[in-house]
Amino acid sequence: MLRLLFDQHAGSETYERPSSSDGFDIELLRNVDSLGPRADDTEVWHYAVENDRVVLTNDQHFIDGTADPSDRTHPGVIPYDITTGRRSPKPSSPSSASRL
Repeated sequence: MLRLLFDQHAGSETYERPSSSDGFDIELLRNVDSLGPRADDTEVWHYAVENDRVVLTNDQHFIDGTADPSDRTHPGVIPYDITTGRRSPKPSSPSSASRL
């Protein structure tokens, strides 16, 4: 099962949310009590690492790996285009592509 963490902007209703029957375990950042929607990037990054979650986001800091550059154990990032509600065609840097 793919464990996802939907960043604050990815939780909008512009997408059809996959379900556990589709093979996904999804958490919305706004529903994570220890973080909340205003959590900083480093907190979100560490939460994702600790909980083995791939982050679906449009935040460039996650996409280019600068949310926490000291931590290379992250399970992955899926770039999200907020204007279309779809996965971005490709990551902006080779380092983020290696984590997909």
